[in-house]
Amino acid sequence: MNGKNYRMNGYDLTRKWFDFALSNPDKVSSNHTALYLWTIELNNRLGWIEKFGLTVREAMDGMSCKSRNTYLKCFHDLIDWKFIGLVVKSQNQYQCNVIALLNFEQPKSKRLFKNSTPTDTITSTINGSTTGTITDTIPKTIKPKKPKNKTAVDKSTCYSDCMELYNQFILDKTTVPAKIDGIAGMALNKIIAYLKTVIKDKDHVDEGVKNALSFVFQNYEKWDSFHKGQLKLNQIESNLINIINSIKNGKQQLTTKQPQSKYRTVG
Repeated sequence: MNGKNYRMNGYDLTRKWFDFALSNPDKVSSNHTALYLWTIELNNRLGWIEKFGLTVREAMDGMSCKSRNTYLKCFHDLIDWKFIGLVVKSQNQYQCNVIALLNFEQPKSKRLFKNSTPTDTITSTINGSTTGTITDTIPKTIKPKKPKNKTAVDKSTCYSDCMELYNQFILDKTTVPAKIDGIAGMALNKIIAYLKTVIKDKDHVDEGVKNALSFVFQNYEKWDSFHKGQLKLNQIESNLINIINSIKNGKQQLTTKQPQSKYRTVG
């Protein structure tokens, strides 16, 4: 499961989580489950990347938790239990924690339900008397086809490199690190998807995407004054075409000329 060709997915992660929860009812609460499932959902929305940002507010909203202390306890428990890895700890209120979902490996565990076999006969007994027998046949698990590993790795690398370009851009302009959350991650994925459609060299698409995004950031001074104040990734994604046009054509060509009055001013 930890091999290089293994790709993480939500089913495997949730299955292992509930195996752990059923084996440790004295430790696990519904808040732990809500937080862990939210981190899986967030990573799924971001395209199953290796590392991603998790803000306190977003996580509390995702797990429907009102208490910051409850959230922090669950967060640190998940780290201690090796379900979440803390890659970069936030240093101040303007930064978020950078985490990774760990491919948690359990040893071959004891059966959670006694006498469970591929074909089970479950006898329900109430007050010592048998009330019925149910026979369930569990079909063999069908293994899904493995995705091409190269595509997944290239996508993750391209995303990480582009996020680093954006973070450096924000540091240069504001002197503080970028705020990376789920909304920012989805916006960056859209930017990457768009840039891939305009890259002509299809043999080096990812490199072309990184160069194009770097070009956009390096030419910040050519952005329209309105766009210069829109530095969040979702704002840049919404304005990307206009930003590129302002870089290519120059701001003076985007300014609307005032029509001349056909009446002379009486002085």
